[in-house]
Amino acid sequence: MEKERAEKTIGILVEAVKKLRLTGYIVGGYPRAEIAGGKVRDIDVLILESERLEELLRVLQRVHRFPPPIRYQTGKGFERILFKIEDLEIEIIPSKFKTLKTDLLHRDFTINTLVIPLKEKSLKILDPLDSGKPDLSMKIIRTPRSPEKTLREDPIRIIRAVRFASEISCSIEENLWEEMKKLSHLLQQEPGERIGEEMLKIFELSDPSSSLFMLRECGVMEKIIPEIVPALYKEQKTPYHTEDIFSHSLRTLSLLKGKSTALKIAAFFHDFGKAFTEKFEKGKWVYYGHQKVSAEICEKVLTRWGVPKEIRDKAIFIIKEHMIIYTASWTDSAIRRLIYKLGDHLWETLDHLIADIKSTKGSLDYEKRLALAEELLRRVKDEVIKMKTTKIKPLLDGFEIQEILGIPPSPLVGKAKDFIINNMIANRIKTKEEAISLLLNEFAPKYIHK
Repeated sequence: MEKERAEKTIGILVEAVKKLRLTGYIVGGYPRAEIAGGKVRDIDVLILESERLEELLRVLQRVHRFPPPIRYQTGKGFERILFKIEDLEIEIIPSKFKTLKTDLLHRDFTINTLVIPLKEKSLKILDPLDSGKPDLSMKIIRTPRSPEKTLREDPIRIIRAVRFASEISCSIEENLWEEMKKLSHLLQQEPGERIGEEMLKIFELSDPSSSLFMLRECGVMEKIIPEIVPALYKEQKTPYHTEDIFSHSLRTLSLLKGKSTALKIAAFFHDFGKAFTEKFEKGKWVYYGHQKVSAEICEKVLTRWGVPKEIRDKAIFIIKEHMIIYTASWTDSAIRRLIYKLGDHLWETLDHLIADIKSTKGSLDYEKRLALAEELLRRVKDEVIKMKTTKIKPLLDGFEIQEILGIPPSPLVGKAKDFIINNMIANRIKTKEEAISLLLNEFAPKYIHK
């Protein structure tokens, strides 16, 4: 379906460009994906006659029913013009130069200098610089001009290089790698939202771990996430871990291939708080409260990056709740209480728990800890089957509680709701009538003084 939608859209673009007698090309990711494979995320359209851009936008909207474009200025002072059609993004790029070759020389990497002329619907891929196809074949990331000029023009390309290296299994050319290390400091001047846009694309990869490792090795990580510098090479002084914090985070992440972006972000950030909470107590090293500090770091970074609230909130929740200390003595009520506590993020939090433990293979009590986590997962699944839901809805809502107890909106209403849910979990009440009775006979005498 994605392919069909893209081809239909390209047909429209060909028609519009020909009608206006413009010179247009599809550039970047689409031609590359046509050769190397991969998901088609967007279609970038380069228009050489930049002074006639508004004519093209009008035709696309009025004749071809494109929605109004999203227009905004980038940190570099360039305007981005995006059309979003369902899950396909079309960007119209006015050329800053007079010729196609000059424009391509200013692109990020040679693998992105392939073009498809918007002349016919045959989608013939051209290689005007004679370097895109060979480099794609050799699986190497190089720049069309000198690496220094290319990276200084847009330092975000440093992050993009490691993403492409992972996404299409390429190596980074040695001279480019050295310049990435030398110029990584330039990223400190880039807007957080631009960094976040690239980092989110990394976390959207099936396995972002190799990209994140490369970002540390070329000195980028400390520039874009200074909050985690103390954790980048920090050893864990505990028999339950065999690797430093950063390596453990990447190993956990690698065990969550194909999972949601939020879960992968949580796996990356989940233990960084250990660098700030390490203490030696009663003959051993402990990291009490590290999950809270890790969540605070994650929240600060994701907010700076402009990551969507839904992704940010889920990642923070999983980090805060990732320390589940299960024992075989847990009652069924305790299992139900966990289900209620984790709510919509139940399964992903448990996925994280399993991956977190599996990443410590070879450490103290590894088999025992893994067996307990898998037993917990089985018991949760069994309980959900019995309950026929993962959500426990209170038998009385807030308005009913206020009316029954004769109280105004206040924190006491929330406390009463928790009281009802806890008794539902304990199987003490199953009907609304039983909830009302318990509320009046046990809760009210204790908390309401008339």
